[in-house]
Amino acid sequence: MVEQNIRGVIICTTSVGASRGGSTRTDYAMSKHAVLGLVRSASKQLGVYGIRVNCVSPSFVVTPLLNGYEETKKRKKVYEGHDLVVDGGLTKLPDADAFI
Repeated sequence: MVEQNIRGVIICTTSVGASRGGSTRTDYAMSKHAVLGLVRSASKQLGVYGIRVNCVSPSFVVTPLLNGYEETKKRKKVYEGHDLVVDGGLTKLPDADAFI
């Protein structure tokens, strides 16, 4: 797209697991997080050429197909991790890429 001067959109599919992780399926969460990182970097690199790079992060929807999910969830104590960014606001600066 860059070489041919084509503007457009690249859309990738990842998962809420990219941001949340999970108590199982580490390989799945890791691969989805990699796609999220790719999208974030590619959007910065290709945006100057008029190419938008985005992703969608779907999850499952509680329907009758997930019979018993709510009961299973109630029985498990869930601990969620948090990514605490300690950078003094550096990553929010307009030219943060120069420092990362």
